[in-house]
Amino acid sequence: MEKLENNESRPYVDPDEIKRPTSFRAWVENYWYHYKWHTIVALFIIIIGAVLVTQMVTKEKYDIKAIYSGPAQLDGGELEKISDAFSELLSDDINGDGKINAITYGEYLLSPEQQKELEAEAKKQSIAENTEYVFLYTAEDRNNALNNTNTLVATGEAIICLMDKYNYDILRNNNAFATLEEVLGYTPEFARDEYSVYLKDTDFGKYFESAFELLPDDTIICIRQKVAVGGGRDYDEIYKGHTALFKKIFSFELPA
Repeated sequence: MEKLENNESRPYVDPDEIKRPTSFRAWVENYWYHYKWHTIVALFIIIIGAVLVTQMVTKEKYDIKAIYSGPAQLDGGELEKISDAFSELLSDDINGDGKINAITYGEYLLSPEQQKELEAEAKKQSIAENTEYVFLYTAEDRNNALNNTNTLVATGEAIICLMDKYNYDILRNNNAFATLEEVLGYTPEFARDEYSVYLKDTDFGKYFESAFELLPDDTIICIRQKVAVGGGRDYDEIYKGHTALFKKIFSFELPA
């Protein structure tokens, strides 16, 4: 095989004799030529990391995290009213950020039976008014709402739960909830089972009726059970704060 140095089209060049860039511009052009994609990828990673860190630092933190899951369609203002009702009972800054606040997530969730009933009503109304029948709720919508609710509860992102019996039964069968006895130290006489009561049966629900006015009468209130392991010290404090609020909900009495 012919040696490279004897190939006239590709003359041999001693690496030690390659001239280095003699100016900053030449150095940049040389660097960009050899490391363009390395630099682009590195900058992309740095930018994404900076965005994520910024979001984590600026993300609002809440002392109380609740969820409503059921057939009531609640907008941001209506969910805020529910959050404010919980905040009214708060006296401690649980997460130590200098604020006392709560957030309530909302998932519009219809059981198959509820969906059929509403579809029938929509059809009946369209016939009576001679309008086109429209009912936009699918099995996919239900599955998405179920998955979102279950994820928020399973991760502890939502601890106090207001929900329809349909979703409640699914989570109860998965051992998601703490018993009233272990959280309150007793089971109220008006409890619907060992884990829950109807919100309307509590003085808290009656007093803040305007905040819960769009919720069905059979809306259930309960609390998820504490994560047995892996929660960490912060989670322990957060869960302790939620159980303290849960106790206040049941000890709340209507003004005389």
